[in-house]
Formats: sequence, C-alpha cells, structure tokens
Amino acid sequence: MSPPPKSNYMSAANLQAGWITMPETPPHIFHPFFSTRDAQQTCMSMQNANESPTLAELSALVMHPPHGEPNKFLWLGPSGITIGKVNLSADKPRDIMEEVDHMDHRRVEGRLECPVGVSLSEYHMLLAYPHKLNAFSIYTKTVVYEDVWPQDYGNAVGLVNDPTSEFQWLFTKQMTMKYKPMDESRYVWRVFLERGDYAKALMIARSRLQIDPEAHELVLKRQAEKFLADG
Repeated sequence: MSPPPKSNYMSAANLQAGWITMPETPPHIFHPFFSTRDAQQTCMSMQNANESPTLAELSALVMHPPHGEPNKFLWLGPSGITIGKVNLSADKPRDIMEEVDHMDHRRVEGRLECPVGVSLSEYHMLLAYPHKLNAFSIYTKTVVYEDVWPQDYGNAVGLVNDPTSEFQWLFTKQMTMKYKPMDESRYVWRVFLERGDYAKALMIARSRLQIDPEAHELVLKRQAEKFLADG
C-alpha cells in the first residue's frame, strides 16, 4: 500500500484504499487558542470580594459584534462588570482578551445591586436588573437610558440579543419585552471630542451629518483650534 499523499485533497483511489488526508493545521481562527502549549491559559480573574455564595455563581460573558470576529467583550462576575478588547490574532492566548475597564456592582440603599442579565452593543452595555433595564455608556459609565416596569410584570430572569433583528429581549416569568438602540451614536462623538480624539469624533459626526450637521461643524472647529494652538 502506498503512503498517503501530502496534499489536503483526496482522490477516489485514495478513498478506496482507505486513506483520508487531513490538514496538519486546522484552517480556523481558534486553532492557536486550543492547540497552544503555552501553560498560562487564564486571561483574567475576578474575585468575590463580598464572599457571598450567590455572587460567587454570578457569571456571564458576551461579545460584540455578534456576526464575524468580535472586537469587544463584557464579562459579568462576582465583583462587577469588566469591559475589554478581543484580539483573535494575538500570538499568546492570554492576550486574546484584554481588560480595558471595570465597574463595580452598585449599592442602592445599602444593598448590592447585581444584574440578572447583560448584553453589549457598539457603544453601550445593557444591564437587566429585577425591575429595570439600564443602558450604560461604555466610555463614561453613566446611565443613558432606563426603563422601569411595574411590579406585576414580574422580576427579570434574563436578557438575550437577537443579532438578526438587533432586538434585545428581556424576559420575566410573566412576559417578554424587546428593546432596540435608536441612533445610539448621537452623543458618542462628544465623548471623543472632550477626550481630544478628533479622528473618532469626526468619523462619528460625519456619519450623522444629515441628522446633526452642527456636531460635524463643532468637531471641525475644535480640531482647527487645536491645530492652531499647537502651532
């Protein structure tokens, strides 16, 4: 019997002889992550500072965008919420996920307020609490949207994202509610402008030129003033 061919293709003769040629390197992006010999597999860790058994079991991980390769993640854990970057082309597994910011769970009237579900959009993180949904800015960590529902709707059980319709579905034991971001970049250009990131501010303002031409003019004005001040 002849040895198997080196090619990744199979002929009818090879199949009849019982040879199945497999590629030496699986051609998918997760191969380095699963086959690496790097012993340090843990990218991040989150401690339960409150030593609560309930909080210790609190965990959820979501990625964005839902289609194609993700570039950011949100991780809900016992000590809070971590936002970070995803780089599937990183050389080492520990560099695939990079923490950018962390937000501790808030206390309301002395009690710890923890989400029962999380989701992630381009500019916001959505946190579902038992009787309300909050949308936080990824950049400022401030609440930009809040929806509080009546007690008879029941407590929120979870929050899921439908990438096809872009709806965010929140559900209780009694009913479901759907949410969808509308013009969610309307304030983000100003965040980048105040940070001095004129390139990103201008990119977002230009995409909204027909909706808010004043924003585009303001970014150009501030950028020109900065150039003149720097000489």
